[in-house]
Amino acid sequence: MSDITRVRRQTLPSRIAAALAASVVVALVAACGGRTPVDRGASPTRSPGVPSALDVSRLYREVGLFVETTPVPFVGATHAFASQSPDTTLFLLTLSLPNRALTFVREGDHYRAGYDVIIDARRSGTSVRKEQGRQIVRVASYKETSRGDESLIFQQYIRLAPQDYVLNLTVRDVESGRTTVRDLNVTVPRGPGPGFSSAVPVYDAEPRLRRDTLPVLVPNARATAVFGQDSSLMVYVERYGGTGAVQAEVRDANGIQLWRDSVALPTNRGMSSGMITLPITRLGPGIDTFLAWGAGGSDTTRTRLVVSFGEGIAITSFDEMLSYLRYFALPDVLAPLRNAAPQDRGRAWLAFLRATDPDTTTPEHEGLRDYFIRIEQANLRYREEGGPGWLTDRGKVFVSLGDPDQIYEQGQGDIAQRGRVQIWEYTQYRTQLVFIDQSGFGRYRLTTTSEMEFQSLVRRVRPR
Repeated sequence: MSDITRVRRQTLPSRIAAALAASVVVALVAACGGRTPVDRGASPTRSPGVPSALDVSRLYREVGLFVETTPVPFVGATHAFASQSPDTTLFLLTLSLPNRALTFVREGDHYRAGYDVIIDARRSGTSVRKEQGRQIVRVASYKETSRGDESLIFQQYIRLAPQDYVLNLTVRDVESGRTTVRDLNVTVPRGPGPGFSSAVPVYDAEPRLRRDTLPVLVPNARATAVFGQDSSLMVYVERYGGTGAVQAEVRDANGIQLWRDSVALPTNRGMSSGMITLPITRLGPGIDTFLAWGAGGSDTTRTRLVVSFGEGIAITSFDEMLSYLRYFALPDVLAPLRNAAPQDRGRAWLAFLRATDPDTTTPEHEGLRDYFIRIEQANLRYREEGGPGWLTDRGKVFVSLGDPDQIYEQGQGDIAQRGRVQIWEYTQYRTQLVFIDQSGFGRYRLTTTSEMEFQSLVRRVRPR
């Protein structure tokens, strides 16, 4: 863990000693005698079973996407479509990269970056099909080079025989040379018999009505929509053979049906294709499964989807988000979210974001970003038995106010000593908050006076 808080060994400052003298802490300090620095130890690690509110990679993997976080981070998926020959399948690889994954250089009045993608389909160690190319990215401002959202979308069609392959994927940042290599085990299905293509989350697509052409689509490689911001999520499907409308539905993680409809797709000579639009207000935040089938339900295509609260936030439950926000804003600011009917929660969430965003000129909500980063840090620093670190007394103070300017500790140097005292000093707020470990097990609790001071302080600093 980085050295964020500083610890002093010298005698407590007189103003802090005076503050302690007015409370029961003075007796404890007098009894403790010696002073020891706060035990920082080695960098802490996440406890097993404690999910991260910022680990979006976990969500992407859960819905079946492949994810790489270093050296060049990306999220990707594969899909299959019928071609004009039963011996060949159109195989689609899609990748999503943020701008900040690449190294940009100044080029005139803009900034340029590039990345290479090499796709090598191999069987028994032998390359049977290889595609490669270089993509050039240009942005108008330096701020855009650090965007962390889905800024870049890559797609490549490959014609492959229906077999099992190891897909060797290489993504290289041109300017820095940083390279990520990933092997994917894929099964290419046979076509174009009766049935469906892969169900592909998309931003846009044109119906394909001939098997000798390529699908024209803009893939949503992360299979994600943002609650309150996006009104719908689109899925592209192709149907080969069969007649009549396509049945489609969305089910949540518990198998409960959230939405269902009958969709007539454009058709030509036994082939149908098009986008199916899913209303976000009916889905709500969560990880869901989309299914589509024809008459009789024997042929089915499916894909999993994520409706998130925003870029970089791995929370998919409205109630869970409300719980996390307890230290972010005052109760009257959160009340419209708590009181919103399910169909109105999207609008309430969007209004909340607009009201609390410290910089509306950027696509990211910096306030929420920093808040959840502090939660992550609190879970690592202040965890105790029976609960996550951000819900402990020291955790809630850290999440609400950030790092103290100074931490002072009074005790005898024995980590099992009861009655140890920590004083957190916030110069900006001219405040010292006192924690006591009465148990000797590191379970620090705010004194009554400091709890009252903390509550008074957060009423001034939290978003109103």
